[in-house]
Amino acid sequence: YAQGAAAAQTTPALTPAQEEEKAKLYAQFLELIKGDAEKQRQASVVGKEYLTKYGTPEDDIVKYIKNWVTKYDLAVRDFEFNKTLTDKNYARTFEMGRQMLGENPDNVDLLLTLSQAGLGNAAAGAQANKGLNPDALRFTRQAIQLVEPGKAPAKWEPFTGRDDAPGWLYYTQGFLTWESSPDEAVMALLKAAQTNGTANKA
Repeated sequence: YAQGAAAAQTTPALTPAQEEEKAKLYAQFLELIKGDAEKQRQASVVGKEYLTKYGTPEDDIVKYIKNWVTKYDLAVRDFEFNKTLTDKNYARTFEMGRQMLGENPDNVDLLLTLSQAGLGNAAAGAQANKGLNPDALRFTRQAIQLVEPGKAPAKWEPFTGRDDAPGWLYYTQGFLTWESSPDEAVMALLKAAQTNGTANKA
């Protein structure tokens, strides 16, 4: 009984004024999520404020707000990640990619994208950031280990399909190891040439 009483004391009942503030905050959140991008950004701020103040114990409203905020944050991160690719800001691409792989190391979609980014960076000539090559090679090898046994991404783009991806992965491996490990590079490029995809014409 003492333990139950102690637990009850950790979530004291709200005063009528606090209940009114809580209801207003939730109403504000519901209104903002209907709006444009800026309104939704504000909704995320308001939602997080609600969760900080009233997130325990969890009820249906808390779960709803938490779910919305989580999805919003992921959408923002995906947008920012894709912008790094568009801007060819590969250092930032890899920084974000490492964080995302920390959450899901076998994310084959992400590994394929990072491998392509690594090739794009390495092929940039004088503008290439060679410091990214070790990570690019690691991501490429991981992708090969997943794709070859049959793991498929949600979509194969920018590859033409399942047969196309391994060739480009081996081509990327060869390109990235040409200076540091010529033997590995030759083997990888031979494998790329033997595939049925477009990489054998590169």
